[in-house]
Amino acid sequence: MSLLFVPFKKAKKEEQVDVKYRDIFSSRPFMLLLANLFFKSLPYLVFLGMSSIIYVEALGVDLASYGYYQGACALVFAIGSLIAGLVVRKFHAKNMLVVSAYLALISFIALGYVTITDSKSPLLIAISFVIFSI
Repeated sequence: MSLLFVPFKKAKKEEQVDVKYRDIFSSRPFMLLLANLFFKSLPYLVFLGMSSIIYVEALGVDLASYGYYQGACALVFAIGSLIAGLVVRKFHAKNMLVVSAYLALISFIALGYVTITDSKSPLLIAISFVIFSI
């Protein structure tokens, strides 16, 4: 199906884009953005991999309820992924980077509270990660 949309003619010389990836990867704002994405995505993905063990085995949550906790995190992440481009375009990338840093700080505080208090509440853990996945 995708072959229907692939152009068959070669691009003219002036239509080709000359991209210097060295300039892009040496850009400080780009590297800060990549670091922000990395440090924000990695813990979420680790949590997704370990959450079944945390919820079902350690906290004693039944499998049906675990699906709701996992679904809430996945839903917020999916909606955020879908509307991220629109939000960044409307509020500008620099402003969104600042908002993202504040959200990361709030989520780290919430997750730190859950960790320090050794919370056994699945709802509190899920809410902390929902904030984190925004």
